[in-house]
Amino acid sequence: MSEKISIQIKGISKRYKIGAAKADSLKDTISSGAQMVLGGKNKTEDFWALKDISIDVPKGKVLGIIGKNGAGKSTLLKILSRITKPTKGTVEINGRVSSLLEVGTGFHPELTGRENIFLNATILGMSRKEVKDKFDAIVDFAGIGKFIDTPVKHYSSGMYVRLAFSVAANLEPEILIIDEVLAVGDADFQRKCLGKMSEVSQNEGRTVIFVSHNMGAIKDLCDEVIYIKGGEVDAVGTAEEMTNKYLEDNLRKYTDTEIEIPENERAGNGKVRIKSVRFISPETKLPIDTVFCGQEGLIEISYKANSPEDLNGFDIRMNVVDSNKQFHSQFSIELWGKQMDQIPTQGKIYCKIPKIPFSHGEFYLVANALVNRELADNFVPSRFTVVQADFFGNGGRKPSGSPQGVYVDHEWYLA
Repeated sequence: MSEKISIQIKGISKRYKIGAAKADSLKDTISSGAQMVLGGKNKTEDFWALKDISIDVPKGKVLGIIGKNGAGKSTLLKILSRITKPTKGTVEINGRVSSLLEVGTGFHPELTGRENIFLNATILGMSRKEVKDKFDAIVDFAGIGKFIDTPVKHYSSGMYVRLAFSVAANLEPEILIIDEVLAVGDADFQRKCLGKMSEVSQNEGRTVIFVSHNMGAIKDLCDEVIYIKGGEVDAVGTAEEMTNKYLEDNLRKYTDTEIEIPENERAGNGKVRIKSVRFISPETKLPIDTVFCGQEGLIEISYKANSPEDLNGFDIRMNVVDSNKQFHSQFSIELWGKQMDQIPTQGKIYCKIPKIPFSHGEFYLVANALVNRELADNFVPSRFTVVQADFFGNGGRKPSGSPQGVYVDHEWYLA
């Protein structure tokens, strides 16, 4: 293996037996034994969690791994972390590996935070002096100073993961493997972790393998991304390419069905009726329900009017509200301030948003059709999810504790 490669994966596959007898506890042993006495047999089935995966990971790179739940991402990380062995294939690793796969992985619940730091460092082959030199930085990053001599079994899941990440990142492994476990921490700590991973890779030349469902974090952090489907590598490319592909494949609303709402549930004078409201991909024009903050957004509204005359003074007004019904923004033809000539009596009209201004989370489009400022129709709220990304072009950074809301482009200067 070349010295420029941190990890070389050659044709690994992992098979599990579904329905295999377990003997992890006394109950399992008794149950299995009773079944044998009664003449029963355990029906088993082969399940291949990974199928012929081959990857070279260069030193100093951040590799993202994405895919739906059950795609095989965590199995791959367990093999790389030497927690489990592949059924087929080989893995060569050039450097010391530190991994954070599950809350509490590598921690002994009866030991204190302090004792677990030294235990993990010993497993990584570090001397006591090396750990002492890093100890204060680990505790400070985790933010659990007054609990450091408390047994970790008394920690909350958030405290657990903060300490676990701090240990993994600060003990200077050549290769850092991080699973979606970061989702346990609060938003501020997640951003802190992402910043640390970027620092580890860019400034210290270490390799990071990062699995996440947070497409914004994947985009901001990763040099290259592997997209896994059904235990196989579906595609490899840039973070931009792979996150877009993931959204198109997995977060798409596959139906083109327009909603028929009974007249007695409608409001307005009925001159115009809205049939559907949805975000679509600007590239493929396919329906989506997830968009990136700071990227172009395209909303498609399908409508039908009774006659051309009913479209005089036609306006579509869409309010954006959050799950608490708090208003955030409004899009409308009237606000746009330009005339739209020769609108057909039925068809589709589009609202283009150059940069999605919503920070993160779930929002709703509440759409109304108006004619000469009189309500013609209302429509059921359409839900969409915004993924945190780089609105300001600053690498996705934002102040600690920023609430859900709307970003506004702005400048600062000295007179």
